[in-house]
Amino acid sequence: MGANLQDVTAQTPHLPKLHNISLYGVHLNWMAFHLSTLLKLSQHSGEVRPSFDEFLGILKACPYLQHLVIRASGPLPGRPSYLVSLPLLQQLHYEFPLVGDPAELFSGLHAPNLIKLSIGKSFTCKKLMYDEDDEDDEDEDSPTNSLLRYCATHHPFPKLQELSLNRVTAPVEAFSLFMASIPSLLHLLLLGTPKALQALTPIQDPLSGSGVPCLILESIQIFPKTRWFDLVDVLREWYKYALRFAEWQCREVMSDGFMVSFEDDKSR
Repeated sequence: MGANLQDVTAQTPHLPKLHNISLYGVHLNWMAFHLSTLLKLSQHSGEVRPSFDEFLGILKACPYLQHLVIRASGPLPGRPSYLVSLPLLQQLHYEFPLVGDPAELFSGLHAPNLIKLSIGKSFTCKKLMYDEDDEDDEDEDSPTNSLLRYCATHHPFPKLQELSLNRVTAPVEAFSLFMASIPSLLHLLLLGTPKALQALTPIQDPLSGSGVPCLILESIQIFPKTRWFDLVDVLREWYKYALRFAEWQCREVMSDGFMVSFEDDKSR
C-alpha cells in the first residue's frame, strides 16, 4: 500500500488469510491493526505514527510475527509501559528514525528466538551508498550508541546468528561491548561501519585463551574494499587466539566489497 491511500483501516475479519503486508506512508487506524507473519512499516511521518503503547499493541496483536521491518517508521518517541513477547520473530530490520532513541524501541521487545538483525541507514539502494566522512564522527551522542549498549547489557536476542550494520556510528567501546554479548553470531555484514571492525580486535592476553569476540563466526562481509587491510590485521590477531582462524577464503562481493569465510575444522 502506498502513501496515496488515506485513513486505511486493516481489519482481520475482512482479510482472514492475510499473512504479509507492507505499508509505505499509509495512515492507519493503528489500534485496529492485526496480522500474522510479516509486517513492513516504511516512511511514516511523525504526524501519523502511533504512540508507543499503540505500536506495542500492534505487535501484541501479531503473536505469529516472524519478520518485522521498520524503515523510517515505528512509534513516536517515548518509553514502553510494558514488554511485548514475540517468540516466533526470526528477522528484525530496523532503519533509523529521524528522532527518538532506538534503544527505547528495543526495550519494549522480547524476541528470544531472533536469528537475523539488521540495523542502520537505508539498505534499499541497489548500489551500496555510504559517506566515509561519517566514519570520523565522535559518535558519543549517536542514538545507536545507547542502542548498542542496551543490547550488550540486556541481551534481548540471545540466539542471534546474523548481524548487518550499515553506517552505524558509535564509539569503538560500544561496538566492543555489543560484539562480546553475541557469542552465537555466525555471519557479520559491515557496510561503512569501520569502528565495528576495530571492535573485533582482541584486547586480552593471548595466553588467557580468550579475547576473540564472536568465536564461532563463519563469515564476514565488509564494504568498501578500502577496509580490506584493516580486516586482514584483525584476522592476524584472531589467529593468535584460535587456530580455526588460521585458514580462510576470500572472494569479491558485488563491486565494492569482500567476503571472508572460515574453515571449520573441528579436528584442530
